[in-house]
Amino acid sequence: MDGMPVPETSIAEVVTEASAKMHDPKYISSEVDRFVGGQPAIAKLVMGRKGTLGVEGVVTVLFHAALLAQGVARASGRTAPRVSSGALQRVAKDAGTVEALAATEPNLASYIASNVEGDGLEQRLTRSLLAQIAAALVE
Repeated sequence: MDGMPVPETSIAEVVTEASAKMHDPKYISSEVDRFVGGQPAIAKLVMGRKGTLGVEGVVTVLFHAALLAQGVARASGRTAPRVSSGALQRVAKDAGTVEALAATEPNLASYIASNVEGDGLEQRLTRSLLAQIAAALVE
């Protein structure tokens, strides 16, 4: 983006809209399908962790990534950028944790921390992947 953190209002609006649609059983799958089609590098990264996350975990990460991308898009006033594998690799070292992401994107980090609780391997990997994805979306 332009160096300014994504505002809390951008994330909150996306979450409010998503919450209103959660009653539709096809909502999550349609959001994930749309996101995977537009972000193949992110999809490949997340699907590569299926052995640890399981199918449900992969869907969860991709759904949250889709909401993060919508928040970034809303904040910038344009479509979220298509993230490359190179961008994901560049941010992996510096934004591999929610804590590291919080230094530059506190509202994206707060979204991740609020929506992925627990301390198991799957939750730690989910938070790490989402932090990396969020950092790449705003790179």
